[in-house]
Amino acid sequence: MSKSLRIFLLFMSMVAVGACQANGSRADLAIERFQFSNKLDACMELKPAQLQVAGDHISLLADVSYHDSIGSCTCMSALINYQVVDEFQVDGVKVENELMRAFKNTALNQGKYLSFIVSTEPDYEFKGRVSLRVSCRPAL
Repeated sequence: MSKSLRIFLLFMSMVAVGACQANGSRADLAIERFQFSNKLDACMELKPAQLQVAGDHISLLADVSYHDSIGSCTCMSALINYQVVDEFQVDGVKVENELMRAFKNTALNQGKYLSFIVSTEPDYEFKGRVSLRVSCRPAL
């Protein structure tokens, strides 16, 4: 069996096990597992603050401090992209499981927090570090 096939089968078995586990104490939702890769750090600082499990999704609330408006920070508007990636290793090989891509309108944010949906599957079991990669939304 090839190494890539073994990795795929192991990954699929991990997904199946995670989907079958009860939603009790979720060690995979430790805030320390979540980090930002922020390409807009000249405009705003983001720090993971709290995780929330809703009926149909999991959200990460981030402390946000604006240094400059997003529109003034090489972006064409106040819209930002974010990508959620679960990063883990299988047999010593780094695996990046992209969970979702979305965008936020920072102009609507009036508070100290910015909310990011990190999974549209409330029972998803995160396997490693979860990186939220934030950047400008490209022009349409």
